[in-house]
Amino acid sequence: MEVVDATERNRVDDFEEPRIASFGHDIVELNISVAMKNWRFIAYAVVMTCGIVAQACVTVLGSRRELLYACIAIASVFIIGAFLALPFVVAKAAVFIYLNTVLYLQISSVLSNFYLAKPACLPDGPHFSYTFYQTFGALITDVGGVAGTILFRHIFSKHRYAFVFIVTSLLQVAGSIFDLIIVKRWNVHIGIPDHAAYILGDAIVYEICFVLSLMPAQILMSRLCPRGTETIAFALLAGFNSAGVSMSMAIGSLLMENFWPISAKPPCNFKNLPLLIITGHLCMPLLIIPLAFLMLPNARICDRIDTNGNVIPDTAEPAPVQHYSPPHRQDTNPEHEGQGQK
Repeated sequence: MEVVDATERNRVDDFEEPRIASFGHDIVELNISVAMKNWRFIAYAVVMTCGIVAQACVTVLGSRRELLYACIAIASVFIIGAFLALPFVVAKAAVFIYLNTVLYLQISSVLSNFYLAKPACLPDGPHFSYTFYQTFGALITDVGGVAGTILFRHIFSKHRYAFVFIVTSLLQVAGSIFDLIIVKRWNVHIGIPDHAAYILGDAIVYEICFVLSLMPAQILMSRLCPRGTETIAFALLAGFNSAGVSMSMAIGSLLMENFWPISAKPPCNFKNLPLLIITGHLCMPLLIIPLAFLMLPNARICDRIDTNGNVIPDTAEPAPVQHYSPPHRQDTNPEHEGQGQK
């Protein structure tokens, strides 16, 4: 009992009440102690915010060359700044999440123009209606998100991080193959309707892959981040996803404007769309496979890991504390024999 009491007293003595600053009539509160201890996280979050705003401004107001230079500069700042401001293991995971989003080029606007093109623009196109593409397509996307959650819960949560991201990349490539088949009109030659090929392709596979990559990323960041910075870590994760999407859209637009132009107005020209799909959806996502082995912890998603990425072995539960109690005195009186055990 004395040992337990001493331990509890030490815990009470070591406790330091955090300094809380309130702003706006206590609407916003800031833990000064945590902010001062992890100021690098906050500084990097500010840098990331400025980079995303700068990229948006250059995308709207700048020229092609200025957008190219901005993409290179912002990506360099994000990657180098992560290794300077964050713990090494956290930086590797954050940069991997960023690259995982960047390497899947966003060309959804071009694909939408192809699927919705009128016969006057694209005589042999799929000619999807807005009702099917927007309503039914969105419903299929929601079903894919639910399916991704179920698959992660029952199958992928027991596997390693690298395995999940590799499978996700391969599924994205497999789903994009159906887009390539529709664009090349191969499905028509073998008798598969455009609507069926679209449902089997990127419409549902992309959302499944998005969920399968987002959930392990959230778990990984929450386990690697230092104590007290969980909110900042989730904000950084959302920032990396947003920055990656913006960067992939910018790279896709640069490819379309400089190398493989696309015209969605009569006379329409979608001849370069297969090259965009092959480059941005089939080849570049495969680059994430070697990066998964280099930048992710060698652990399963269900494992407990420390801030260095090492697996914390499961130990046996400690035995319950047994308090000392003196043995019962045996009564030597024959009349009371047998009562000593009560």
